Amino acid sequence: MICLLTMTILSVVIGKGQQHDFSIFKDSRLLLHPDALLLADSGYQGIKKHHQNSTLPVKKKKRPTAFGRRQSR
Repeated sequence: MICLLTMTILSVVIGKGQQHDFSIFKDSRLLLHPDALLLADSGYQGIKKHHQNSTLPVKKKKRPTAFGRRQSR
């Protein structure tokens, strides 16, 4: 966890072996102030259940092509 005002590292949590970031976060039982804004990546789906003041990135919508079909790569 990093303070965006001072860019100071506030907390570091380490998991054992291969483990999802969100699982490590839940297992750490880190106490966050309810007013603290939590910025997380898309790997933290469901974080709102644990911390109401959290934000995840918004997925960009795909635009259809001229004929309404996706182009193949």
